[in-house]
Amino acid sequence: MLPSHQKPARRPCSPWRPLSALVVLLFAGATSVAADNATALSYAIEKAAKTHSTLDAEQVVVEYLPTRAPKAPYDLILFPDHQVTQSDLVAAGLSEAAAAQVFSKLDYIDVGSRPLIVVLQEGRRLNFTGHWRRFARVDALTVIHGQGPTHLVFAPSDQGLVLVGTE
Repeated sequence: MLPSHQKPARRPCSPWRPLSALVVLLFAGATSVAADNATALSYAIEKAAKTHSTLDAEQVVVEYLPTRAPKAPYDLILFPDHQVTQSDLVAAGLSEAAAAQVFSKLDYIDVGSRPLIVVLQEGRRLNFTGHWRRFARVDALTVIHGQGPTHLVFAPSDQGLVLVGTE
């Protein structure tokens, strides 16, 4: 036991302590970057599908609002589970330059042959995800030009939610 006037010796600081704080900050930064526009919409669709399973509603509305720069114009593309070409994107209302950008940037994942959500937003990098296909589907290629919030309307089915339109 130490006399009351003596303080216990301080333990030396671990040389790894500053590094552990850096790892925590890097992890926090990586998780915040992961919440891009496409992923945020995918999670909103997932939440709506899970919530719908406990309710008895004829329609489910999911609001999409870009996570960053919410007032900048964007193109929201929902790919169906069948082959889509670059010219199909143009026919659906996407500009030729934007359609070429989608197919060139996502060529490595064979874009156009799988269900994806792709978000092109002015001043931001292209975002995409296929996560949502476990909870919802689109039967036709859907291109939405938006600025601010967009409401996607889904109808329930035996295999999850089906996109039926926008509000």
